[in-house]
Amino acid sequence: MDKLNQWLDKYCALFPFSGIVRLTQRDEVLFQRCIGKANIELDVPITPKSRFRFYSLTKPFCAIGALMLRDRSLLSLDAHPSRYLPQTTYMHPNMTIRSLLNHSSGLPDFGESAKFNTTLQFERPPDKERLLACVRDLPIHFSPGEGSHYCNFNFFLASLIIERLAAMPFERFIEEEVFAPLGMNGAAMDSAERLVPNRASGYEFNGNTLVAAPYTAIEWMMGAGAGIGTVDDVYCLNMAIKHRLLLSDDSWTQALTPGHGNYGLGCTVSRWHGRLRYTHNGGHYGFRTLHIQLPEEDLDIIALSNFGFGNFRAAFAEAVRAAIGDAKDAGGAQPRMDPGFASPASEICDPLNPARPAPVALTEQQQEEYVGEYVNDTGSQRISVVFEDGQWSIAFGDGSRRMEVYPCGADSFFHCHIDEKYTFDRDEKGLSFWGMRKQE
Repeated sequence: MDKLNQWLDKYCALFPFSGIVRLTQRDEVLFQRCIGKANIELDVPITPKSRFRFYSLTKPFCAIGALMLRDRSLLSLDAHPSRYLPQTTYMHPNMTIRSLLNHSSGLPDFGESAKFNTTLQFERPPDKERLLACVRDLPIHFSPGEGSHYCNFNFFLASLIIERLAAMPFERFIEEEVFAPLGMNGAAMDSAERLVPNRASGYEFNGNTLVAAPYTAIEWMMGAGAGIGTVDDVYCLNMAIKHRLLLSDDSWTQALTPGHGNYGLGCTVSRWHGRLRYTHNGGHYGFRTLHIQLPEEDLDIIALSNFGFGNFRAAFAEAVRAAIGDAKDAGGAQPRMDPGFASPASEICDPLNPARPAPVALTEQQQEEYVGEYVNDTGSQRISVVFEDGQWSIAFGDGSRRMEVYPCGADSFFHCHIDEKYTFDRDEKGLSFWGMRKQE
């Protein structure tokens, strides 16, 4: 695995990274490396025992929990959520549990709610009734089953349904009925006050400075993203899928059958380099995670980072494929990985030789096109694109958090310090960025 070691050295010379990576085939660890600090302030190194917040990598385990209740004849995938959660009677009549678990519900997400962005996401303990109600009056994106819209609210609802049917707190059910039987001895459902041995601290990038990740009341995420654990715990997901653990064969078939957007029940199911791939990402304040399982090769790829920024996950996965590529890959260009729901990524021309894209010059007219305020449809999210003293930046909200960027192509900017590319969308109405429209 010299190629992977060399790639990691090159990548880390260009971009900041902290975390652990592992490559396993047929239950043998082919490559593992720890880089950086679990806690920078206390100078604690990353080790295989370091515990990282999973964030959305929790969703596969939530889906397993729901399917366990299906196997016990307590839950029907084709039932309307109101059968189990009366507060959801207002939802579209075609809404089903399946549409929650495969992101085809069309429901709005928490981030589209101004109440959530300003107050609800910070409250402890979370007010589940208010969280349920905060998106009720927002428009749906499409009728259930007619599209794909990745949505944390889907798995929040699924968590509440599991909690009601299991007659116990969701966190206890997942820890006792899913984590423990799978041998996930380092995994738990996290909370702000929980003491977690070997907990890795999360970090973000603000401007050109590494900072501690901002506070988040993780409890509201429930099955959408509140898990925490080690690299060994994540590998247990590979074992669960490979050996069809905890669930009936039919439930595993349901879980691994892709719907709209190639999302099954709790994971993305797609082809990658011509191979079947099961994958899920996670990412929020302070952490980014990735799990890829290639069942035809019995190959498993894990990347866990306590840096909540950068495109390391996709870049590492591409480097793995280039390093161990076989005849099926030879002689052709490697397509860039799109691992589930990753943030905008740098273009990867040569997977084993990471590089920054070259800057491009913009005319004054082009500069004026981008500069300004961008707001989403509900007014709950906004950013500003600024060009001052020769420096471009993208500022969030009140401007206290910003990213320094530079133009690198048509409607494209690259971060000055980390591995992230940002692309503006353009249509007859003008420019938009991350779903936020430029204001005139």
